[in-house]
Order: sequence, then C-alpha cells, then structure tokens
Amino acid sequence: MKVLTNIGIIGDFHSGKVELLRFLVDYIKGGTAPLKAEILKTEFIEENSSSSKYLDTLSTKTIRPHRVVFKDLRTGKAHTLYASGGGDSKEESRMAFLTITRISSRVVMLFSLNHDLESQFEILNEGRFLPREIPVGVNTLDLLGAEERIMLQKEAREKIMGFFQERKIHVSQILFLSTITGEGLSNFMELVISLMRT
Repeated sequence: MKVLTNIGIIGDFHSGKVELLRFLVDYIKGGTAPLKAEILKTEFIEENSSSSKYLDTLSTKTIRPHRVVFKDLRTGKAHTLYASGGGDSKEESRMAFLTITRISSRVVMLFSLNHDLESQFEILNEGRFLPREIPVGVNTLDLLGAEERIMLQKEAREKIMGFFQERKIHVSQILFLSTITGEGLSNFMELVISLMRT
C-alpha cells in the first residue's frame, strides 16, 4: 500500500513527542477521531512503564524513530506518523531530529514549558529540511496555574513566533496542551490529522 503522507513530530528531548504518538493510537482506536482509520502497525522503541497515562520514558539511545502506520478508511490511503526518540542528550536529540526531518513530508514542532524555550530553539538550527510552514504544539499546560496561564502562554507565543519569523518560516497554529492531563490533546490530534488531507 502506498504511503500518502509521512508526518514527523519533532522537538527537543522530553518535549512529549512519543506521548503524543501513543495518544493518537488511543484516539483513533477510541472511534472519536474525525479520521476513521485502521492501525496497521505501531513501533515504539524500548518502552518502559510510567505514571502518566500517555507517558513512556525511553531508556534507549537509538535515533531510530518511533512510528505508527494507519490506513484512512475513507480514502484507502496509508499514512505514517513519526516521533523521534533520541535519548537524554542534546546530541542524540539532534541526530533524531535530522532523521525525522529527512523522512517526513510534513512536520509538527513540539515545545515544552518544562524547559527554557531558547534552549529548545537550538535544535532547529540544524533543520536544513524544515518546511516553510509549520504548526506548533506547546506541552505541559498542566504546570500553569490559572493566574499565570494567560501571561506565560502569551510570552511563549511571542518567543516562538519571533524565532520562526527570523527564519522566514510561517507558524500556521500554536496549540497549548498537556500529555499528563489530556487537555488540548484532541485539538492537537485533529491538527495532525488535517495535515494528512491537505
């Protein structure tokens, strides 16, 4: 079966890429996704257990990407969604990032509010294959209290927009989410699904 679209979820290590990939599998299997699909193959490398519903901490240092292959039942086309592993170091994360950007026709960027955004921008300077338009997710929304949420979201949005504008890359959307509580995940998955049909 011919694969119509390869989509890569990219980001610094511990940004939540693999959790999102696993959530997509649950989302499609649950039957509530706008995409009616059949999961053909899942490949998660060196999984370990975790307290989070969607979180798997990786002990591997491989740059081999995690992936999910599924068939759109409406069109009969197959799609592959990748997320890089990359271990716990900047160098491993960089190599995984390069791998994903080479094999993916569409890319979704994921940041985490757990870490300084400027340090997460560093990996993007390696992106020789980045598209001219990119959607962005910002993870760990659960860390923000009600009072600080609006201020920190605004600050993160301005930094992300400024970074990509300097590189002449258009940010189509910025969505805030939490892979711990599940907040915003359905909207983010619908964004990913929409990329497969454009």
